Amino acid sequence: TAVHHRLDSVSTFIGMRTYLLFFLRLLAGKLNEGWLLLDRKFFGAELSKTYEPMLDTECSKSLTNLKSYFGSTTAVNIIRNNFGFHYSPEKLSEALPDTTQDLLLFMDGETAPNSLFSFSEAILSEAILSTLASAGINTSYPELVEEFFNVALWFAIVSDGIMDAIIENHGREIRAEPPYSIELTGLTKFRELGVPWFTEAFDESKE
Repeated sequence: TAVHHRLDSVSTFIGMRTYLLFFLRLLAGKLNEGWLLLDRKFFGAELSKTYEPMLDTECSKSLTNLKSYFGSTTAVNIIRNNFGFHYSPEKLSEALPDTTQDLLLFMDGETAPNSLFSFSEAILSEAILSTLASAGINTSYPELVEEFFNVALWFAIVSDGIMDAIIENHGREIRAEPPYSIELTGLTKFRELGVPWFTEAFDESKE
């Protein structure tokens, strides 16, 4: 029927949304912990007085970006605190009446891996955006992905720079041998990488 055809066509999107919400919330937690580490052990322990002047221009700029970003309420903090490992029942309840998405449930008749409680993800996706909006952060999921990627990149640059500064300060070579280059070919573009939610769960060769 037309309804069944429509559900088939949106199932891929729904699976992608599930992964998106999972990884965004996981990344929010990692980025938040990264900043706590810098704040407490780099700035708080005054290591920054020794090593910050040793950072190169790119690293210094990335560190400045992190200070500015975490100097106010951020999407990282809000998502981590309300929707990370501990859900906020209140935030989800507030979003439910205004949810316009179909509240669907996919049940596999034979095996659990393909079951997907999509209705909970639909409410969660609405709750995250409405909670951010109530804090003055009006955004979308594509914008959140871009924002989190930028913050993660700043952390990567800062981490490399601090490690280089510490090694240089102690005058030690930690490599067992000089590095050499390898070339990887035929790689999938990062932003085109897709992982399907629904898969063939049975191994027919073992039947």
